[in-house]
Amino acid sequence: MLPRRRDSKAIRPSPLKRFSTSMVSLLKSQPSDAEAFVFPVTDTRTPARSPASSVISFTDTLGSLPSLAEDIDYNAKLIKELRSKLDEAESTIVARDQSVALLQERERTLNATVEEVQENLQKQTAALQTSEEARVLTEKKCEDFEKRLASTQSGLEKTESLLADMERQHEENRVVLEAKTAEADAQRSAHDEAEEMLRRTRARAQALEDKQTRLLEDLQAKVAEAAAEHTARDKAEEQLQALLMENGRLQSSRARLNELFEQQTARFDEEFKARVDFEEMLQSTEARMREVEEEALYTLAKLKTKTTEADAERSARIVLEEQAALLHSEKRQLDESHSQRIEELEAKVDEEQCARVKAEDSLNALLAAKQELEREYEWVSLELVPKAAEMEAERSARAKLEAELEALQRELEENDAAHLRSRSEIQAEVSTERNTRVQLEAELYALQREMEEIEANYSHSLSELQAEVSTERDAHVKLEAELETLQKAREDMETAHSRSLAELQVEVAAEQSVRTKLEVELQMLQGKLEETEAACSQSHSDLQAEFSARHSMQAKFEADLQELNRLWKEEEAAHSHRYSQLQAEVSAEHEARTQLEQERERLLDDKQRLEADVSGIKSELEHKVALATTEHAARACIEEELQTLRDEHHKLNASFSGSRAEIEAKDAEIDRQRSAFATAIEELTSLRSRLEEVERQHSQSQAEIVSKVAEADAARQSVSKLEDICGTLRMQLRQLLSKRTEMAEELAARALENQSVISRLDAASHDAAKLRNENDEKSLRICELQDQLDRITREQASMARRSAEIRSLEQRLAYQTELAERSTAELKKKAVLLENELLFARETRQELVAQRRRTRVWEERASRFEQMLRDVGSALSAAQTEIDVLKGELKRARRRRPEGMVGF
Repeated sequence: MLPRRRDSKAIRPSPLKRFSTSMVSLLKSQPSDAEAFVFPVTDTRTPARSPASSVISFTDTLGSLPSLAEDIDYNAKLIKELRSKLDEAESTIVARDQSVALLQERERTLNATVEEVQENLQKQTAALQTSEEARVLTEKKCEDFEKRLASTQSGLEKTESLLADMERQHEENRVVLEAKTAEADAQRSAHDEAEEMLRRTRARAQALEDKQTRLLEDLQAKVAEAAAEHTARDKAEEQLQALLMENGRLQSSRARLNELFEQQTARFDEEFKARVDFEEMLQSTEARMREVEEEALYTLAKLKTKTTEADAERSARIVLEEQAALLHSEKRQLDESHSQRIEELEAKVDEEQCARVKAEDSLNALLAAKQELEREYEWVSLELVPKAAEMEAERSARAKLEAELEALQRELEENDAAHLRSRSEIQAEVSTERNTRVQLEAELYALQREMEEIEANYSHSLSELQAEVSTERDAHVKLEAELETLQKAREDMETAHSRSLAELQVEVAAEQSVRTKLEVELQMLQGKLEETEAACSQSHSDLQAEFSARHSMQAKFEADLQELNRLWKEEEAAHSHRYSQLQAEVSAEHEARTQLEQERERLLDDKQRLEADVSGIKSELEHKVALATTEHAARACIEEELQTLRDEHHKLNASFSGSRAEIEAKDAEIDRQRSAFATAIEELTSLRSRLEEVERQHSQSQAEIVSKVAEADAARQSVSKLEDICGTLRMQLRQLLSKRTEMAEELAARALENQSVISRLDAASHDAAKLRNENDEKSLRICELQDQLDRITREQASMARRSAEIRSLEQRLAYQTELAERSTAELKKKAVLLENELLFARETRQELVAQRRRTRVWEERASRFEQMLRDVGSALSAAQTEIDVLKGELKRARRRRPEGMVGF
């Protein structure tokens, strides 16, 4: 090309040179912008004409230009063409650059998705690590909880032992202190009462001695004055001696009657006390019988509740065993089918269908067995009509379990469908599934062991709590029984104290009345003595006039005396007859009392027999409760096994022969449970018959007690009648004594009126002797009063001791009630703590279950993410292939572009 250009210059040097220089400068300025686009994107669009061809044509045109104007026009056209071609090249380069930018953007988005997937994988691994850490933390929490339980139990045992030692020491110190305080109070009260009584008796004896000395001085003066008249009163004195002897005989008979009356009253008081004691004992036996009945009713209700719970647990256990058998069969079927599908995936599809048909047949057989069990369950429900409410709850639970079973069956069908869908993907994932399965089984077994340990600790703590509650309940019942007995003893002592206090008040009133009577009689004697002295002075003048009438008066006096003797004999006969009647009534009362004592002994024997029967019933009930607890533990074990089977039924399959053997074993166990239930029902019927017999005996004993109470009321009425008779006899005796005193006074007055001054002086001397005798009797009476005062002081001391004992018993009861309240409060606190711990254990269990669910969810998510990763990997591989293709195209375009540029 360049040589041609030189030839043209040689032809026309001057204009061509100018044109060439201008054209070269123009061309040098134009392609500088086009050389910026070096790397084309694709090689699809190629220009129709190359720059080399354009240059060649341009040189050809230059060589063939005829003239300068034509050259200029041609050059302008050529410039326009070149500029249009350059514009086209620039547009193609821009399009290729845009396609390259789009590919780079797509590559960046793919890289971002890859990074996002990697971040999600990292998050999933982090979540799995956090779940593992949470599981480790839960395990640590469980261990800490067990350690805390052990430490709290040891601390509770230590505190209980320390409290028992402190209570024992406190009880011993309290008993010693109470005994010492009671002794000190009794001694102090006895000493004070003795000093008071001694002071009173000394003052009373001093007053009586002073009075007696004054009376003796007066009497000695009067005896000195009446010594001259002593001889004239011999005959009157003999008559008076006879009357006095008669009076003494009457007084002795009165004393005997009083002694007999006191003996009778003492005997009646003893019988009344024995009757009161018997009534109290009857009341106590009735209270004990009521307690025994209440305990029997309570134990019966408890037995009923335990039997209902045992029946509910047994029925639930049967349902759970059925579901367990179904789940075992499903598990073994799944294991078998899984192993068959892993070993022979494509070659044994027909065998899998046969196994599925067999599994369906076994499921139908199990459903038929389940229907038979349901029919038996309905028969049992028809037999147990009183348990309808509880059976409704059991039916609801059964419906829930059937719904769960249907859900499990649906899940099984879905698993079969999913298995058929995922059969093509099993071979690639067998190794990973085996590893994950081993890990999950290890974790599941670890969690199961932890749950079993937690539930064992829970059951152990619950049994210990129940044992402690039962012991505390027994102790509380014993304390209440002791409190009732102490309250009864206190009431008895209060009644005895009030009765003895009333008797003492009556005796004091009687003594005061006797004392007033003696003082009145002494005053009357002094007045009579003064009247006798006045009458003596008056009758000394009238003695001669009245001496003639003495014989007639004496005859009249003797007739009156005979009449009095006759009346006294009649009174003695009536008194002896009444005494014989009283003895007959007393003997009848004694026989009634012996009969009551025999009846009391018989009732005590019946009470002991009933207590023995109640103790036997309690032991049998405790045995039944132990059986119920064992059944509850078995139910808990079955529930755990059911949970494990529910967790593993998605992965494993079982064989039909093993399921049939297990079903036969379960049927045998169900038969054993039925036999045990039948024996329990028989024992319950025997217990009911025994309770009915006890109630019948109790009703008979109550009827006998009512009859005995009626007999006691009759005896009480007879005693009241005897008391009325004694009161009437006392009134009659008092009337006779008053008549006798009146007659004696009339006789004495007539004798004093009919006798002379000597007889009056003798009467005065006799009165002095009588006064001496009365003084002696008063001294004897004072001694008796002192003895009575001593007896009263002894009784008061005994009452003070009883009151001290009552106070000590009250204090003891208060202390025991306080201890019982403290123990109940501590038990409540322990119960609250144990409930909190149980709640914590349940929460931990729920957390573990939630953690297991979360792990399953995370595993499912991980599987989904793995699938997503596989999809993303496949997409990335496809993108990588496209990128490789584009890179090849780009390289080819680059290789093509420099060749064209070099040609241009």
